[in-house]
Amino acid sequence: KTPLRIEYLTNEKPLITGEAHKIRFRLTDRETKRPNSVLRDVGVLVFLSPGMWQERHVARSTGDGLYEITVNVPEEGVYFVFVESPSQRIEYRELPYLMLHAAGREK
Repeated sequence: KTPLRIEYLTNEKPLITGEAHKIRFRLTDRETKRPNSVLRDVGVLVFLSPGMWQERHVARSTGDGLYEITVNVPEEGVYFVFVESPSQRIEYRELPYLMLHAAGREK
């Protein structure tokens, strides 16, 4: 078990290619159930399945255990979001991932 739990805070609407989207999530301490807002090494990997495109970010803490990144996906498809924190000894594969769909802009 990891020392942190993750809760993704996103709506179900597809991402639109070529537009900036915020991806938000909350990290809480698994034992105390309290939000953890002090991490400076929360890495986020976003990639297009099957791995043709990827981008890495460092998430920004906005308080109360909330973190966010802004991503601009280049093409339609299925994207996966993984989160890590080296200071907490959490690698990308250890926390649940988020799957997002991206669609083209309506004409």
